[in-house]
Amino acid sequence: MVEKTTSLYVSDPELWERFKGLISRPISREIMDLVRRRVAELEGAQTDSASKVDYEGLKRDYLKVCKEAETLKKRLRRMKAYEKLRVSA
Repeated sequence: MVEKTTSLYVSDPELWERFKGLISRPISREIMDLVRRRVAELEGAQTDSASKVDYEGLKRDYLKVCKEAETLKKRLRRMKAYEKLRVSA
């Protein structure tokens, strides 16, 4: 696959920055998925992207969540609140 650099003009910079902050994978991959879905809609084909799962992205997100959970557990243990929460749950 040949990659080509294309400029993108944004009419709402604030919305663009919010979008970039919310996605967890490279913005180029996100935009290409949006373009593929839209082209499929316009061509009348079913969106195949729903059945194709980004497993690498899911693994990265899962690892981030696990790391964050461990960080929060450590913080709760330091505050001596972790055991109280385990008993009450």
